[in-house]
Amino acid sequence: MIPVSEAVAAFDQHAGKPQRYSGRITDVCQAQECWMVLEDNGQTARVMFKDHAFLIPKDSSGRAEVVGVLSRKELAPEQVEHMREDGKGLAVSSVEYRIVAEGAELETVPAG
Repeated sequence: MIPVSEAVAAFDQHAGKPQRYSGRITDVCQAQECWMVLEDNGQTARVMFKDHAFLIPKDSSGRAEVVGVLSRKELAPEQVEHMREDGKGLAVSSVEYRIVAEGAELETVPAG
């Protein structure tokens, strides 16, 4: 398992092949529950769920592990705004790291 921060720091070593990544959930799509953002040591990656095959609850938090393929994507201004609006209003970079995931395991934090 590779923390998101290590994957981003050594992008060329990790990109383009299925691997297991980990991080803390910082944002979840509030519209369709079809993506989440994982953070580790200040680095983030947006996790897109391959073919919308699965969704996660809007209020998901805590740590997560995903199996997927890492890439880097440049977003147009309208895509940046769309991602910001569909999330919790957090800042979105015009260049982001993405993991297209085939599966996810959430370590949810109990409410209260």
